[in-house]
Amino acid sequence: MNHQRVFEHFKKKILDLGIKGISAADIQIPNEYFPRKDRNLFFEITLGEGEPENYTEEADLRNITVDIDVVAPAGATTQRLNAIVEKVRRFYSPKSSKKSGFRIDRDLFLCRKVVITPVMRQSRFQMDHTTEGVKVCVKFVFDLYSMEK
Repeated sequence: MNHQRVFEHFKKKILDLGIKGISAADIQIPNEYFPRKDRNLFFEITLGEGEPENYTEEADLRNITVDIDVVAPAGATTQRLNAIVEKVRRFYSPKSSKKSGFRIDRDLFLCRKVVITPVMRQSRFQMDHTTEGVKVCVKFVFDLYSMEK
């Protein structure tokens, strides 16, 4: 599985939402320089990959998680933040056949669960290079079927 392609997939989905004032520069993905500055809103995308599970002849099955954090500075309205979180949550759903997953090359991603963690307050003393504000995490849990070539 190509992690960079998964990051780019979710980056494109966020940009397709058409959120006013959000550009590709407002989406942080690992191993790319990201100056936080005084942004009104930004996104962080992280990916976690589990160990292979039930091996089959044609495919490798494993669980992966994709976390999309929506971050707003202190003093920003949480109403806008929650509305954007709700739009992100609707990217994929295990209860909808149309939004149950996606495919990248020969890899099939099937959504098993979507979890929203409560608003968390972060201060600049807790993390390096973080301004004080709130963060909401939308976690997608996928079954990844990697087809062997």
